[in-house]
Amino acid sequence: MFQISKFSAQELNKIAIPLIIQNISSFLIGFVDEMFIGRISTEAYGAIGVAASLMFFIAGVFSYIAVAFNIIGSRKIGEKNIEDFRRCLIASLIIDVFVGL
Repeated sequence: MFQISKFSAQELNKIAIPLIIQNISSFLIGFVDEMFIGRISTEAYGAIGVAASLMFFIAGVFSYIAVAFNIIGSRKIGEKNIEDFRRCLIASLIIDVFVGL
């Protein structure tokens, strides 16, 4: 049987919480977009739905890649040198912010 230790569950939650926040914020942004655009026409409503879905799909892929790089970086750099890990993590977060914007 597959069991997750308490430590593993805590580590997974640290990764999952930002993804959950991203998912909820994506839903709210899409909802507001559809609320405003839906008043124009049904064609515009359909177009914004497709565009928002594509945009959030791309953002999700980039988020997944960023999390994977952070995990790999923490395993390779974090065990040896904490200062290098902090610099790499800060650089990764800055890149994530710019890609997200």
